[in-house]
Amino acid sequence: MKKFVAVGVMAMAMLFSMTLAAKAEQKPMAIGGEVSIGYMPMKADLSSVYTSGGVVSADSGDVTQNFLPALSAVITIAKPWSATLAYAASGSKTEDTSKIKSTQYMLGARYDFQNGPYATISYGEYKFAVTDVIPADSLTIKYNGFRIGGGYSKEFEGTPFSAGIDVGFGIANQAKLTVAAGSLSPDATRFDFTVKGSYKIGTTGLKADLGYNYISLEHDTITAPNGDTLESSLDVKGPFLGVTYAF
Repeated sequence: MKKFVAVGVMAMAMLFSMTLAAKAEQKPMAIGGEVSIGYMPMKADLSSVYTSGGVVSADSGDVTQNFLPALSAVITIAKPWSATLAYAASGSKTEDTSKIKSTQYMLGARYDFQNGPYATISYGEYKFAVTDVIPADSLTIKYNGFRIGGGYSKEFEGTPFSAGIDVGFGIANQAKLTVAAGSLSPDATRFDFTVKGSYKIGTTGLKADLGYNYISLEHDTITAPNGDTLESSLDVKGPFLGVTYAF
């Protein structure tokens, strides 16, 4: 994970250096932005289809993943460019003899257009880990890669209310499935969206947030030399509550 973070940080540094150099004579730097902290009680649904000798076996199950804290930030360094960061970790959820935990992060850049729309590019990882007292029953799935997306945010004039939507797709994504016997790394796909409503609390710079998140992760079919195949997908969805501070 650390090497991915380093790559993301270096890429952002290069991106902003080139942007600032090109616009140094046009616009002064103006650091600002917003930082959010929240709670996301979400459901993770893992589904799989295994085919062996023409016999198809399907399995699915969901588990609550309470992400606390869920952190995000948009830091404007030189308009219309901003750096973005998101991180969330769930506590361990015990199911029978297993402990299940998820973590996710995203580092990237955002470009704001006039009147609310914006575009983003980022790099991140979602990790879903099942640790069992029987090592053979343990499983870790990581989905990582680039994400391109965009959204729209709007403040309603004369009111303390605002709303927004954000949608993203994975590009050049890869999954890594690790079990006791080894690991497999098929290509993967990602789709996610977030809708959010906010209420501005006086002139404090604080906003109360309420919204809904959905993440769909899926890897390509894995085919063994003997013709057996495996497909699996992970859907994570649920509401979130939080507070945002703008500066």
